[in-house]
This record gives sequence, C-alpha cells and structure tokens, in this order.
Amino acid sequence: MAVHSFAVTTRVHSGAGAVAEIGPALAEQNHSCVLIVTDRGIVDAGLLAPVTRSLEDSGVAVTVFDKVLPDPEESIVEAVVEAYKAAGCDSLLAVGGGSSLDVAKAAGVVVSNGGAVADYEGFDAFANDLPPLYAVPTTVGTGSEVTFAAVITLPSQQFKMSILSTRLAPRAAFLDPALLTTLPPHVVAHTGMDALTHAVEGMTSPLSTPFTNAMNLHAIRLISENLRAAVADSGNMAAIGNMQAAACIAGIGFAHSRLGIVHAMAHPVGAYHHLPHGLSNALLLPHCLDFNRIGCEPQLADVAREFDAMRPGQSEREAALAAIEAIRDLESDIGIPSSMGEVGVTGEHFAAIVRDTFRSRNVDINPRKVTEADILQILNLAL
Repeated sequence: MAVHSFAVTTRVHSGAGAVAEIGPALAEQNHSCVLIVTDRGIVDAGLLAPVTRSLEDSGVAVTVFDKVLPDPEESIVEAVVEAYKAAGCDSLLAVGGGSSLDVAKAAGVVVSNGGAVADYEGFDAFANDLPPLYAVPTTVGTGSEVTFAAVITLPSQQFKMSILSTRLAPRAAFLDPALLTTLPPHVVAHTGMDALTHAVEGMTSPLSTPFTNAMNLHAIRLISENLRAAVADSGNMAAIGNMQAAACIAGIGFAHSRLGIVHAMAHPVGAYHHLPHGLSNALLLPHCLDFNRIGCEPQLADVAREFDAMRPGQSEREAALAAIEAIRDLESDIGIPSSMGEVGVTGEHFAAIVRDTFRSRNVDINPRKVTEADILQILNLAL
C-alpha cells in the first residue's frame, strides 16, 4: 500500500456570524495592521463593513485594497505589494471570491521573496514564507481559503500561471453564510459548478486516497442536494451555507488529490474568451467525463451514488453513465448553457488552447491518457 500524506493546515471558522471572530483572531496573533485584499463589488455591497468593524474593535488597523478584477493580472499583484509596503502592514486578509484570494496569496509570495509574480510558477518555487494570510470567501466555488494554489493571468502570454505550495494555505478562514445571501443566481451557479468540478475531478484523480475521497464525496452530496435551491434563492441560509461548506470541503480534498483535464482546459478557455472560471469548468465537465469514463468508472459510480442516481441492478458502467447524466441535468436546471458557442467561444483559439492545456501539470494525472488530438476533439464537442 502506498504511503499518503494528508494535512489540513487552515483553521476554519464557519457559521452565521463567523466574521465577528476575525478581529479577535488577528489581535490574538499580535497583528497591528492588516491589508484587506478585495474588489469594489464587495465594498459596494456592504460586505466589508462587518469585517473592518471586527478588526477595528479589536485594535487592528485596516488598509483596504479594493481594485481586484476577475482573472487578475500580474499588475494587480504588484499594486497589492506596493499597498502592503506603503501601509506598513504585517498581515493579509483576502475578502471575496477566488480572484481576491489568489491575488493575496501571490502578493504574499512577492512581499516575502521579491522579484515578479511570474518568477514563482510551479511547485515550491519560492524560499521564504508568506506574511500571515487569512481569508473570507464570498462565493461558493474556489475553496481557495484552504488550498495550496494561486492562479494569476499573464496577459503578455494570454496564460493563467499557477503558484503551488502548501505554504499558500491561509492560516485561518472565516466562512459566514450571512455574507452570501445577496449573491446573484448566475454567480451561485458558476461558482457552485467550480466546487463540483473540484470534487469530481478530485474523486477521479489517480492521486485520490480514502482521505480525499471522504472530503470530495461529501462535497458532491452537499452540492447535489443544495445547489439548485441556492441558485433559486441565495437567501436560503441552509442551502447557501451548505454550498459554502461544500466548496471548502472540496478544496481540502482536491488540494491533495489534485485535478485533471477539465481544469487544464478551463484555464486557457477562460483566458482567451474572458469567461468566469466556474462557467468554463461547467461547459467542459460533462464532455471531459465522457472522455475519461473508461479510466474511472468505479469512481464515477461513487459519484452517481452521491447524486442518488444509482438504480438497483445497474452495472458499474451504467452507474458511471448515470453520474454524467445527473451532472448534465443539474447544469440544465441551474442555467448553464449547453455549449461553449452560446457564450461566444469559437474555434479561433483552439490551437493555442490545446497548447496551453499541456502546460498544466494536471494533464499528467488525468485518469485517462490524453493527446493533443483528444483535447481538440473535446473542445469541438463542447463547442
């Protein structure tokens, strides 16, 4: 039997009102000035107010950087580094979706190690630890509050690079469903499908273990039971809270099992067509599972069970097919388009997308060996 390593390095505070614990938690660590990394939408929605109030009431000074954009580019990371140094901060707090969390992680690497963000692509490509980093996720997708990765766009290459290290995991995450009750339906749908993709790819990864399966399977069950209701009404605290938990649990799982060709393809598709990451995943997921199925039928049968899609007497193959169909049904119900063409994707950049797909290390651990011709065929099927 192989030897597995599994660690949860982030302390997770969850439940309505969890943001009130941020100030005391940071004050306990003797932080005097925190840089909050967020976007303008979070500020305008009033979601930052309870966070800053908790910090200030605890005697922690706050500086806010609110210029994070979707698919954040290296220039935003550089601006965060400058803001951190100018304010004399001693810690970072990301408040928002995956973009804000990725920027805070990448900025922390540059603050501690110097140079440019592009210098740190790959596994453990930096020597010094980040400044203390904390996270408040405000979507139900990335799981970045507990993962070991940051994704930053390099516009000169139209490429999303990844910084990978266990040292990127925040020290603590604060999951408060009260911050998510005004999320628009399409954001819940897209980010929820991101979380589902994490869990399903984590389940079908050759690097999966009993520990990662426990996380990923439970995340799949929570998503199958709650995503529709959360899209229908993000004010449904039970549904949105379960989705928030599912995203975090899937993050813990896939941080160890890693992912596959869905993510390897979704990053360049999103980079060339400026699509939300979760939407790119959702558009590709059923087609990639169709391709991968013969390499992971037992695992997909487990997925079918969590979707309550298994029927008595089904073979493993039939259950695996039922899992893929259940995912298609879910996507249809929550408004995911049936093809990439519906959101403006064309074949113009397919050659470049195929090339960039193979820059991802996830290709090497996909459950089925894949060629450039295979990726091109999947793209055309998804179009």
